[in-house]
Amino acid sequence: MGNPLGSGSALMKKVQTLLDVKNNEIKVTILALLVTFCHGVSNVYLFTASHSLFLNVFRAQDLAYTYIGGAVAVMLVGSAYNWMQHKVSPTKLVVWTLIALLLTLLGARGWLSAGYVKGPAAFLAVWSVAYSTLTYMSIWGLFGQLFDTRQAKRLFGLIGAGEFAADIVAGFITPVLVSIIGSVNLILVAALGLFGSVVFTVLVAGAFRETRSRTASAEPETPAPKLGEMLRDRYALPLHLIWGLSLMVFYLMDMAFSNQVEKHYTDNLDAMSSFLGVFFAVGSAVNMIVQTFFTGRVLDRIGILKALFLLPGGVLLGCVAMSSGMVALVPRVGLAMFAMTIGCKMYDYILRNAIHDPAFQVLYQPLPPAKRFAVQSSVLTRAEPSAAMIGGALLLLGQLYFEVDAASVAVIMSVILCIQMALTFSIRKKYLDVLMEALKKRRLESSEKQVWDESGRRLLLNLLKSGHPGEVLY
Repeated sequence: MGNPLGSGSALMKKVQTLLDVKNNEIKVTILALLVTFCHGVSNVYLFTASHSLFLNVFRAQDLAYTYIGGAVAVMLVGSAYNWMQHKVSPTKLVVWTLIALLLTLLGARGWLSAGYVKGPAAFLAVWSVAYSTLTYMSIWGLFGQLFDTRQAKRLFGLIGAGEFAADIVAGFITPVLVSIIGSVNLILVAALGLFGSVVFTVLVAGAFRETRSRTASAEPETPAPKLGEMLRDRYALPLHLIWGLSLMVFYLMDMAFSNQVEKHYTDNLDAMSSFLGVFFAVGSAVNMIVQTFFTGRVLDRIGILKALFLLPGGVLLGCVAMSSGMVALVPRVGLAMFAMTIGCKMYDYILRNAIHDPAFQVLYQPLPPAKRFAVQSSVLTRAEPSAAMIGGALLLLGQLYFEVDAASVAVIMSVILCIQMALTFSIRKKYLDVLMEALKKRRLESSEKQVWDESGRRLLLNLLKSGHPGEVLY
């Protein structure tokens, strides 16, 4: 008779090998997965509760104010966060930040209990924009400090799966929770998820202290470049513009989506909350499958630059269909427009997370490490909130001249998407030049993804034909 313990141990070894997790990393990986899972739970329920409350009290067109307010909050709190980085340890800074965010959720729930609705609904809609950015920056910033480069390459994809797992589980049980505790109390579930993130973040840091002592990074700490420096950099500037335009489309798509959800679930808060939970659960399930089995294959097969066209190209087709309501080809309100908008939003949600964002992150890799960190920080703290502010301003300006609904917003998105695709095409040569420079200076390891995609292979063949001995030898 076989030994069941031995079989279990063999199975664990196979799983460990499949996931590429080493023996001394099992504990920290599980704890990090729990951090991201709890963070995902918190994000799902905060978004569902805040979005439903806002649309139940205000109009979808008023979301423009929340985008601008959220962008301002990100800039202000982000500046304070960057200042605090030099005052306290990374672990303390992250824990204090998460606890402060937890208190804001509890305060908002208490505000609602006092009988006020408009004030806390507006606050939560604005704060949820800043909340997602701050929690993401805090948690993954700490992971970047704790895990070394080799561990990050192997484990960050696995650890990030905790977010999607949370989206799936939390999304599908949202209707059940809503029927038991109501939409408003989802804020408390979000707070509970964030509390779990705080607990497991402390345990992750403690586990690293137990297993090994960290050596100081040889890479000097580089602040985000000034805006003038970015405007003069022919590679960094397009990265800011492409990311900013892509996020602008994200916010405008969110408004179009909210417009149709608001009209479809008029005066039915619980039904709206249930729909939003299930929608994002389905999207997260598809995301998880695509990221696990297809993302790497797609990036390898078609290359990074071509992959960057899949999101804007597909969304552009959806926007053309939605904008047909402007010329009365389809009703601007009704099941047809609702279905087209929901389908376009789902495509954006899946392709943005599974293909576009991973491909875009590769564009940073050829840069020197210090500059890479600086450009990434600048894109996050400048381009992203700027996109929210400009998107919100466009919606507010549009209200002066036409009805702001899914059809009209689709026209604006179509223009922005065309500009984004043109910029993406224009960066091709500069990206290949920067990649060639990185290859010559041996800045990239042979295992780096971009070396082996279509563009990378052509570069390596060109190096073999070079008249420079060092390039051929490399």
